[in-house]
Amino acid sequence: DLRHISIMDITRELQKHYGGEYERNITAKWVGGIVRRRLQIRTQKSNGVYIIPVAQRPRLERLFERYGLTDREAGTDKAA
Repeated sequence: DLRHISIMDITRELQKHYGGEYERNITAKWVGGIVRRRLQIRTQKSNGVYIIPVAQRPRLERLFERYGLTDREAGTDKAA
């Protein structure tokens, strides 16, 4: 049951798939900034880590649609 997505999880996936394509290090701080400023998604701290809460799900779904991603490609499960 997926309740939220952590910024660290997003960072790890970006490092794994695109780490060699960027001249700078892909850090959680950098990713969090992009998520908050460019994508305009609110994050919150939970148990010491920043997450994208369930309340932001409608915003994520609009972004998935805009960029042509399915929930599976985005690493989420619509049934959650």
